[in-house]
Amino acid sequence: MTAGMPIPRRLTRSMTPLLATLVVVMTLLGLVAHGATAAGATGDPSTNCVVPSSVVITDPLRAINICRAREGVPSMVLPRNWSRLTRSEQLLTVIDLERTSRGIAPVMGLTPTLNRLAAAGARQSTDPPFPAGGFERAGSIWSGTTSVLVADYGWMYSDGYGGRPLVRNLDCTGPGASGCWGHRNNILMVGRGVVGGAAYSGSRGGSYAFEVVTDYASTTDLKFSWKQEQKSLG
Repeated sequence: MTAGMPIPRRLTRSMTPLLATLVVVMTLLGLVAHGATAAGATGDPSTNCVVPSSVVITDPLRAINICRAREGVPSMVLPRNWSRLTRSEQLLTVIDLERTSRGIAPVMGLTPTLNRLAAAGARQSTDPPFPAGGFERAGSIWSGTTSVLVADYGWMYSDGYGGRPLVRNLDCTGPGASGCWGHRNNILMVGRGVVGGAAYSGSRGGSYAFEVVTDYASTTDLKFSWKQEQKSLG
């Protein structure tokens, strides 16, 4: 796959009668330059981590930590300033908590250019577009759901095959299918000079978009950085 020619992949919602009014939608758009794959540094789970829908909606952090325990990953602890962060800042924070807990270097921060691209995706309820150039690899993800933590649960723990999770990846048609774990792999993408873009829109109950870019030409004009947020951890 070459830069500038992304292939959209479909992901959609799975709703139980109890949660029929809840819209939980995810889509994936991954772009890989120079024929590389957008894989994370850790192996994909063998199956979805299915947690009761009521837990995912009412206590998504608990749902995430149930799944992390099954993977042997320490529980996620939110920073002290979590409630004061914008939703875009929460997106970066959660994604970096997922990365660093697995020994992957964090996304350094959010850049104005990538934030604008993410905002376009959030407004249109779709995957953000990529910058015209100046990067090595990139991946973007979108979720229409109720919170950053619910989005993270879907992207990281309900992106594969098996069970009847609240959110299902329709491109994951069977064990080992090429469409499985695409969101997760984008979140855990490995590279140098990793930066991101994040955005939230209140349309359709909540629209979250994130973009990961490696070897990006501009890494100095960060609007929000992992380095500054680390002061609120622990």
